[in-house]
Amino acid sequence: MNALAGWLSVWMVYRLGVQHLNRVLACAAAGIWLGIGDYSNALIDMGVALFVLSAWIALWWWNESHAAQPAQGARWLALAAFFLGLAAGSKYQALTFLPLAAWFVVRRERRPAIWAVGLVCFLLPCVYWYARNAVMTGDPFNPIGAKLFGFSNWTLADYKNQVDDVRAHAALPNFLIWPVVLAPFSLAWRRAPAVHAAIVFCAYSLLVWALTSRYPRYMTASFPLLALVAVLGWQVLLGWIAAGLRRLLPAAGRAGWPVRAGGIAAGLFLAALAAVSLRHTTRELAKVSPTPAAREAFLRANVPGYAVMNHVREQVSGRVYQIALSEAIYYGPNPVWGDTLGPWRYADFPLLPAADAARRFAGLGFEAIVMPDPVARTLAGHEDFNRHFALMYEQDGAKAYRILPPAP
Repeated sequence: MNALAGWLSVWMVYRLGVQHLNRVLACAAAGIWLGIGDYSNALIDMGVALFVLSAWIALWWWNESHAAQPAQGARWLALAAFFLGLAAGSKYQALTFLPLAAWFVVRRERRPAIWAVGLVCFLLPCVYWYARNAVMTGDPFNPIGAKLFGFSNWTLADYKNQVDDVRAHAALPNFLIWPVVLAPFSLAWRRAPAVHAAIVFCAYSLLVWALTSRYPRYMTASFPLLALVAVLGWQVLLGWIAAGLRRLLPAAGRAGWPVRAGGIAAGLFLAALAAVSLRHTTRELAKVSPTPAAREAFLRANVPGYAVMNHVREQVSGRVYQIALSEAIYYGPNPVWGDTLGPWRYADFPLLPAADAARRFAGLGFEAIVMPDPVARTLAGHEDFNRHFALMYEQDGAKAYRILPPAP
């Protein structure tokens, strides 16, 4: 489903490029988004990217049809609001697009009835989640609104650790979209209103991202339009390079140079994108496991703790607590407990003295605890650990321990 959302948005980027730029730039934009997207993961970001892209396409169609047919235009506005609601119901970062969308709409539409319809369409796919958060935790934006609404399942330390983790992952996005800053120098900036609007969207997205997380994954929702606008920047950059080379050529060799240079540059750029996409595709296809044995071997080699998680899923009937094996929880029992944040945080359970930890685990119905070898060596180094936890299984650098009943 994650990959399908990404591929669909790739096709949409290509169609936008054909409609508002040209076929070569459309292929380049689709190639950039195909090259930098995270199609092999199971995170929500690619779905959010599809919803945000769909919302802005519908919003532009509303903008174009509003003047001629306001009633028909209102339908596109409602659809845009619905897609933004899907995005906001999937990931909090999508809320950052609302001010830009509101500013874009309010310039043309101020009738309360139309705004009410748009608000209902926006809330329809997302209000449940915010209401659920408010009822369960007191914070509709749990946990990011904790400083305003109060802490519940997260503590101030959890909040700080999460913010610090995001800051630690701050980095520049993929270099293929860097030339987006040159897009205002392109002719399309002045000639195509849709391109002008896309550049404004990208500038807003980059500004919000720079002022908040600076974490590349949190900008994934903007990547499709960033890829589309970045090709204009590449076109400007390559044009400047060609112009510089042209000035260095003798007058006799200048005839037809811009056309030849532009064609050669575009061909080389598309060839490079095709090579990158082919390499990515080949690497991902190599992970496809056609037989159960191949699948088992692949998971054991690539998912830390897979064998132990699979064992406790098959052999343990009580609750299971995991430490630092979050990538393997999909192959363990459902549900499984244990996290760095929230009410089942490690600090409140396995990091307690062994007797206290075993007593607390047993009182909550836990039967086993799984962990990687480095954590097991640290915990088992305490002399009373083995009096309360018994090794039941170990494989591929991870261990599972049975939680012994507390002594009378």
